[in-house]
Amino acid sequence: MGNNPSKKPKNPPQPIPTTNTASNNYNTSTTTSSHPVTTTNSYNTTTTTNNTTNGSTSIASTTATTNTTSSNKKSGNDLESLFEKYQQLDEHVGESGEAADYVGGDGIIQFAQDVGIDPMDVIVLMLLYKLDSKTQYHITRKEWMTGFAQNSINNLQDMKSKIPQLRSQINSSTKTFKQFYNWCFNYVKETDQKGMAVEVACQTWKVVLAGKFGLLDDWCNFMQVEVAKAVQKDTWDLFLDFVNQVGDNLNQFDEGGAWPVAVDEFVAWMKEGKNVAVRERLQKEQAEQQEEEE
Repeated sequence: MGNNPSKKPKNPPQPIPTTNTASNNYNTSTTTSSHPVTTTNSYNTTTTTNNTTNGSTSIASTTATTNTTSSNKKSGNDLESLFEKYQQLDEHVGESGEAADYVGGDGIIQFAQDVGIDPMDVIVLMLLYKLDSKTQYHITRKEWMTGFAQNSINNLQDMKSKIPQLRSQINSSTKTFKQFYNWCFNYVKETDQKGMAVEVACQTWKVVLAGKFGLLDDWCNFMQVEVAKAVQKDTWDLFLDFVNQVGDNLNQFDEGGAWPVAVDEFVAWMKEGKNVAVRERLQKEQAEQQEEEE
């Protein structure tokens, strides 16, 4: 990843698999042609009143510095300083031999910890989506500066304050969540592959759909054991429709519906009770593997 890195950058650990409009908020000026004249920018606010009564001119000037950007820079809490802080945490270099101009996996992990969220939290993916990150677990300087500015985020405290809003969009906004969910497919899969590796798809489902589908473990067991091939885009997209329309009650499933073959077979597999034997076998294999590691 990156521009010919000499060492592959570290990415956030699983279960998040490792594999997206600019505005200038620095100056805003408003000028009126009549007195008093008020000029405002992000650095200071100056009010000037001209009074020509009795042939004299008096000028009252009040300047209030409200520049949060300046105070942020002093503390290293502005967007630029934060970008450079997290950028330096990854062992990646560009063609010039200097650090490539993006925040990578290690930087993203530290950023998540600094704003008080688990790196495995779905909010991390949602933030990458909001920043319009184009490359898997890379945030370029432009994406960082533009994406946060567009979301009215200028420092770490702003970032922390936005987390409840992002979580609300995941939990309550069906339209926003669907857009985010569909984006995840192309973002997480390998760029040179048409489909997503089934192991990666299951890891991603368990992060993105956590708490939304009670049969998610069975679905992933089915996909890995019975299907065992790359997940295609239509299966990915329509699976969310299945979760929303059918959910845990498979008796609501319409066998005549236009579902992907994998969904049809999963429902039949569940109704035949085949999930129980597979679950028990996988649990046994996992326990044996843990014993060997100990």
